[in-house]
Amino acid sequence: MTTKTVETKINKLAYIRKRLHPNCTIRSRIDTRGMQLDFSLRENDSVAANFKFDEKLEGYTSVPHGGIISGVFNGAMGNCLFA
Repeated sequence: MTTKTVETKINKLAYIRKRLHPNCTIRSRIDTRGMQLDFSLRENDSVAANFKFDEKLEGYTSVPHGGIISGVFNGAMGNCLFA
């Protein structure tokens, strides 16, 4: 995949995010109570986001709640779909 192709896909993904999901709890910068994840497109057409969680997102001690994990996967899959 060329650099231009990756840039085109990244721009398309950013446009779709802002237009269709402006208040997403997982990804939106507007919702300060949400996770505000920033998914990035990788060269192999996968997406990735780094995040830290604190105790308010725990299920068991030091383990993210299953609902949080599901939400992150849901956000990742949506970004893959649009990419």
